[in-house]
Amino acid sequence: MKEMEYTAPSRAEINDRVRLGLDRRDELWEGVYHVVPVPNGEHQFVATRLAKMLDAQAVRRRLGEIRWEQGIKDQSRLGRDYRVPEWIFLRRRAARWGEDGYVEGEADAVCEVLSPHDDTWKKKPFYERMGVKELLVVDPKPRRVWLFQLVDGRYVEAPPKRGWVTSAALKASFRTGRRKGKPALLVRLDLEKHVVAI
Repeated sequence: MKEMEYTAPSRAEINDRVRLGLDRRDELWEGVYHVVPVPNGEHQFVATRLAKMLDAQAVRRRLGEIRWEQGIKDQSRLGRDYRVPEWIFLRRRAARWGEDGYVEGEADAVCEVLSPHDDTWKKKPFYERMGVKELLVVDPKPRRVWLFQLVDGRYVEAPPKRGWVTSAALKASFRTGRRKGKPALLVRLDLEKHVVAI
């Protein structure tokens, strides 16, 4: 497969994206503008289904809430460094949703869903620096899941217990399994006895 070549957008192209509202998922990495393309159908299905399920539990248990198209900005860099994950989870505490679409304070969890040729793994140091307590990464094709938890300012991959990785923030456990002969992301919510397959 031929590698795609990318060029940085011009100031006029960025201004057009902003004017047309196409920039909601674009990111700024230490002053370098990253255009984030619309995710494919499988990516959207996994991200949305997972967020809806986890948000329903969080609201029902009064834990907090999940929001889409919200960003995390490094305020110390004058707005020149921000990322927009699939979704962000905030517990009911000091952090809050900012009016400008960016979290104010440290997020409890973010989710990133992998797309072909994306830079998801390069975002880990940013989320560490911003104090995001948990980073959930999902590969939608094989339904593989990784959970990283912040320990002393660095991410440590959560060790599986009987194949499950457990999020303290989201009160849920995840693992890769199979459903109808295909890979599935299995999710077990703390209050539920059954497992949901995505």
